[in-house]
Amino acid sequence: MTPTLNRGTIFLIFVLSVILFVTPGCKKDKDDNPGSGTYPRTVNIQYKVSSSTGFSQVMQMTYSNETGGLTNGTNVAMPFSKSFSKTVNRFDVIVLTFGHTGMGNLKGEILVDNVVVKTASFTGDTPSSTIPGQVTYTFP
Repeated sequence: MTPTLNRGTIFLIFVLSVILFVTPGCKKDKDDNPGSGTYPRTVNIQYKVSSSTGFSQVMQMTYSNETGGLTNGTNVAMPFSKSFSKTVNRFDVIVLTFGHTGMGNLKGEILVDNVVVKTASFTGDTPSSTIPGQVTYTFP
């Protein structure tokens, strides 16, 4: 004679199986994104502009500064780096723009709390090429 299981026992086995197999997959997510979290909060922002082809300066540069405004510069020496602390809110946008004329490349980076959150490279193919660069980051 084969033992039979009643509906209550089958349901209990089903529920325990779901708990046993689903619960281990519900571990806490480790958030390594420096741009996410509770807002408002203070972060360290760093802008970098470099050239592997030897530009000694960029003709123009603009970046979002610590007061929420824009800082402009002309004939900015390379490599360029600027760091500051700023209190940000969710969906705040920071931007780094730069430009030069010539044959070569420029690379722009935005770091938040020492982690690169945006990077982009721009190339000019001829001596008269205009190399416009823009790197933008939105806090998630």
